[in-house]
Amino acid sequence: MAAICPAIVHFCRLRVTRLNADGSVADSPNNSYVTAETISMQLTPDVETGAEANLLGGCGCIIASKRDPDRFKRWGLALDLGKLEPGLKEMLLGVEVISSGADPIGINGVSQTDCDFEPNLVAVEAWADAWSDDAPDPTRPYVYFVWPATFWQFAQNTISNDFWTPSLAGFSRSNANWFTGPYDDYGDTFSVSQWAIVNVTGAPPEAACGYASVTPGT
Repeated sequence: MAAICPAIVHFCRLRVTRLNADGSVADSPNNSYVTAETISMQLTPDVETGAEANLLGGCGCIIASKRDPDRFKRWGLALDLGKLEPGLKEMLLGVEVISSGADPIGINGVSQTDCDFEPNLVAVEAWADAWSDDAPDPTRPYVYFVWPATFWQFAQNTISNDFWTPSLAGFSRSNANWFTGPYDDYGDTFSVSQWAIVNVTGAPPEAACGYASVTPGT
């Protein structure tokens, strides 16, 4: 089989999965959410710069110099979305959903300054299109991104005459309990504990304006 080296375009889908504190998938209703109302996601590597040491002679000349390799620690994430989607914000931010009957209509901020507050831990997956020349790649037409554990907060937001695009900021961490995830929908079996970007055959999951549920370990 020939190597697959497509270009990556679009940001078509985002899926969030609620996790327990140990990184395992939470065994509860409303533990999953898929949105197609995505705009952009910025990925910033958080890198520890390698220590540098120089040995100078008495005349100020460098006798020896060395620098240790830089070390990747985690991803810094910035997410812009197109709609409010109360359930999605609850999962990402730990806010409360305001409901009218059975209808979610907004979000209600909660105090996060108490030492007992536990921020939500969630896995985040994203899908883009894999493009070859002027068409989708015929073999593996999608690109799958996964961060098996992330934390989120609101970033700076602006409401104005233009459309509001809710902006969130987060960061990733490792998760040895994600394994292959609970969905089995990306066509191959590979275990992820840090992060991954993979060309896949499986189409992105269907989006809905509301929670979904997944059984851990399926």
